[in-house]
Amino acid sequence: RGIVAYYKEELHISEVTLCTPFKEALCIKLALTNKTMNLLSVYRSPNSSGANNDLLIQLLEEFILLRGEHVIIGDFNFPDINWNTFSCNGSAEKIENKFLNFLNDSFLLQHVDEPSGMHSSVSVREEGCQSNFKRPGSGDYVWRQHH
Repeated sequence: RGIVAYYKEELHISEVTLCTPFKEALCIKLALTNKTMNLLSVYRSPNSSGANNDLLIQLLEEFILLRGEHVIIGDFNFPDINWNTFSCNGSAEKIENKFLNFLNDSFLLQHVDEPSGMHSSVSVREEGCQSNFKRPGSGDYVWRQHH
């Protein structure tokens, strides 16, 4: 397993090392003319342990503190979340509810809300830092922080 980022050589990309030891995440910084775009790609196994789930929330909290714009993409394997109502049954301690609370508390807007294929692709255009998000894989979602 692993996560890989493909990019054009002329882009100013650098990997960002986050301190949280969550398994299966990649953070990169894209330096644009007037902005910095932080991209976090995450894969959360459906069999993720409680400890790793807590690290996911910690990782997201650490990521959102980076300077610049934020885009989070990934396969989080949260089948119990109802994306139409942005809710999940169960206690506040359930990982799905912790995740939803993080998204809400961080003012993250969901750009892709349903699985639509097997291949993932995210493109970011520099003009006005406008983003295009297309063809997430099964279970993949994309969020962008609203300022």
